[in-house]
Amino acid sequence: GLKITSSGSAARTVIDATGNTNGILIQASKVSVTGLTVENANLEGILAEPPKSSWPTSATAAPANISHVTIADNVVEHNDKAYNTSLPPTAACPSSPTDADDCGEGIHLLAATGSRVIGNTVAHNVGGILLSDGGFGISVGPAAHNLIADNVSENNAFDCGITLPGHDPRAVATNGQPQPKLAGVYDNTVIHNVSNGNGG
Repeated sequence: GLKITSSGSAARTVIDATGNTNGILIQASKVSVTGLTVENANLEGILAEPPKSSWPTSATAAPANISHVTIADNVVEHNDKAYNTSLPPTAACPSSPTDADDCGEGIHLLAATGSRVIGNTVAHNVGGILLSDGGFGISVGPAAHNLIADNVSENNAFDCGITLPGHDPRAVATNGQPQPKLAGVYDNTVIHNVSNGNGG
C-alpha cells in the first residue's frame, strides 16, 4: 500500500539517479509511484520486480510475482546510462541481469500482474516501456493482465517504444502445452499510447 507521489508537478519533483542502478525499485505489491521525474539511472528509471530471493531456481519451481502496482503520470528520461554502444546489441548492457540488450528500458514491469502504467512520458532512454517474464535464461514469472495506457514513449533511440517479449521457455511445456501459471507475457492491454521516434 505504499504511495510515492509528488505534491507538485513532475517537473518540480526530480529523482536524479546518477550512479545508481535504478531511480525507483519496486519489489512489493500494491505500490504506486505518481508524478515524479526519474532520470540518469544506469538501468531502468522505474523497475517493478519481485525480490530476487523469490525467483524460481528450477524448471518446475513456483514463479515469482508482484501485483497491483501503479506507475502513473511520471517523466522517465535519460536512463539506461550503462548501455555501451560499442558492444554488440545483445551484450550492450551486461550489468542488467535480464535485459543485456537494453538495460531494461525506461519503465520495466518484470513478472508483474494486474498492474497499470498510465499517463507517463518516457523519453531518451534505450527503450521505452517493457513488460517481461524474465530473459536470457533467467526465469521470473508471468507478466499478465496489465494495462499500458495513455503514455507517450518517444525518442528512445536504440530499442522499441513499448515492448512485450516472452523470454521464459517455461511458458510452454515440452509437449507444446501452454503453462501460463509459470511464465509468459499475455492478456495485457496496450491502448491509447503514442510511440514515436524510437529505435528497435
